[in-house]
Amino acid sequence: MIRESCQNQMSSGKIPTCIMPFVDRIDDVDINEYFNLRIARYYRWTHDKTFLIEVWGNLVRSIEYLLSTDSDNDKVVIRLFLGRLERCFRR
Repeated sequence: MIRESCQNQMSSGKIPTCIMPFVDRIDDVDINEYFNLRIARYYRWTHDKTFLIEVWGNLVRSIEYLLSTDSDNDKVVIRLFLGRLERCFRR
């Protein structure tokens, strides 16, 4: 599943919600966070340095994508989701 996510990672660094493009949510960040967590957990469990080296570039791009979503530079990347949620409750 990690390798599949790596293969489908967008040039922006975003990990798709699903490999079927018609299902993808453009402004989610939780998928990237989960992707990073899966890599960390896999490495912690297996100590597979070869795998970590293989996915390192994808991990870095994923982190860079998350940092790019921090519009007010407070290191909180959930802003996109909260903004969408706030719009839903204003109606």
